[in-house]
Amino acid sequence: MKSKAPRLDCEPSDLVTALATISGKWKLRIICLLLDGTKRFSELRRMLPGIHRGTLTYELRRLEADWIIQRTQYPTIPPTVEYTLTARGVALELVLVALSRWSKSPSSERPNSLKTKT
Repeated sequence: MKSKAPRLDCEPSDLVTALATISGKWKLRIICLLLDGTKRFSELRRMLPGIHRGTLTYELRRLEADWIIQRTQYPTIPPTVEYTLTARGVALELVLVALSRWSKSPSSERPNSLKTKT
């Protein structure tokens, strides 16, 4: 009996681009924090122990360039900057939930070729 799940149109370059957009030490963590709502730069920095200011700035700019997050700057002194997920970023939640479930599934449910050898 065939699976009822739709076939994935696997164009390798598309998948590589998608994974590169969210891969890295900090991007997924930033996205997960923003799934809970808008955050200021200082909040994100406090919630990500070990990240340097420049690294956070760089990763936020990359996510903004990829239309995953939106940056809003308010004309205050000092400047107030907030980050929120775009619709494209919010759509990642389903993908991340599926990946999380997959990673937690018992190895007996995975194909033999993916089981780790002991």
